[in-house]
Amino acid sequence: MITKNLSKFAEENWECYKVSVTKASESKPGVSLVNSDEAIYCFDSICKSLFLGRDSSTSADGLQFYKNNIELVEFKSGFRQKISKEKFDPAKGLCPDPEGPKKVCEYYWDLFWKLRDKEKSELIASIRDKAIESYMLLEKHLFPSCEESEPGKTSQMILTVVVDEDGVEGLEDTLAELAKAEPKSDNCFVSIRQALNRLVNRRDANGVSYFYDRIEVLSATDFSNRLKQRSQM
Repeated sequence: MITKNLSKFAEENWECYKVSVTKASESKPGVSLVNSDEAIYCFDSICKSLFLGRDSSTSADGLQFYKNNIELVEFKSGFRQKISKEKFDPAKGLCPDPEGPKKVCEYYWDLFWKLRDKEKSELIASIRDKAIESYMLLEKHLFPSCEESEPGKTSQMILTVVVDEDGVEGLEDTLAELAKAEPKSDNCFVSIRQALNRLVNRRDANGVSYFYDRIEVLSATDFSNRLKQRSQM
């Protein structure tokens, strides 16, 4: 739980860092993970402004406030692939054999999946690094500059990770996880949650909570629908 009034501090100091969600979720110029005109603070730009002339920390893409929640948002593309371990055509990996008919090359697919797993692991590691460094930047650089909230008023610290994966597959994996079944090996939702699990509901020796109260992993579609629901409230 956070006792600092970061929302007020943001309104007074960071209005120039507000951008659309479309802009904040760009993976490259003109290519956005989520298309929405809803405004969000560009946390990347805020962090860079704190480290002018120095290497800045790696950070989440966006920051927003909803009710009593402080929500960091990380948009991450690269998980969606046309070929999955459940749906692929082995015949696409044929080895030329001058002495006979072409046959499926086992080495090709073995290296293909190893490369895919490595790329996925690097994406997840990047998300985890950003989750840790973003929280530390808030805790050590920004919260000390904020006023205390009203007595008895606290805020939850939430991290939302938005990925370019099918939300239906994410739901299937969530249900499999709850049922103690084995989720699909190349789906990212459970893998990301497991990698970030140790950053949720942590307490120090004095019983003071730190890191995040909640971490969510959503598809771009689910996140877009959430934004629409909030705007209608």
